[in-house]
Amino acid sequence: MTRSLVLFALLSTPLSTAYAEPGEPEAQTKEQPAPHKKMDKHKVEQKVFEMIAEHGDALGLDEKAQQAIREIVDDHKKHGDELLKELDIASEDLKSLMEQENPDLDSVLVQADVVMTLKSELFKQHLTTLIELREHLSEEQIRKIKGRVMRRMKQQKAHGHPHRNQQGHPHRDQ
Repeated sequence: MTRSLVLFALLSTPLSTAYAEPGEPEAQTKEQPAPHKKMDKHKVEQKVFEMIAEHGDALGLDEKAQQAIREIVDDHKKHGDELLKELDIASEDLKSLMEQENPDLDSVLVQADVVMTLKSELFKQHLTTLIELREHLSEEQIRKIKGRVMRRMKQQKAHGHPHRNQQGHPHRDQ
């Protein structure tokens, strides 16, 4: 239970830049629109899951566990990317309905249900992945993962966090 809570807390924390590769831009420029929040979260989760899969030796995972984790991570990415595409389309459809001069309430509510169902599926997929990964990780390995994440966050903070203003508050979209 503790392992799942630690991993859940770790992966639920906004870490959108904690796993930026060296040389990758840390902040969005004015020419680059900020990524959609749900896409950001999915990418962050995927980066953490990939970090677990890629650093199996350093985490002390045997070959069988590393292969199982790689399969879980690959499945998470494939399924999550598909859900995100569906969610983007459904969200755009909802936006279009709401932008009509006289939106039809029933149509809007049906489309809102579609959007919420897809969001729920993304969250369930996240939880499923956490539980599947937990089956292959010990308490010590989870501590090592958390330590890596915290070190990356401290490095990011020392160089300025691209998603926070100078007062340390999150940037707000428009």
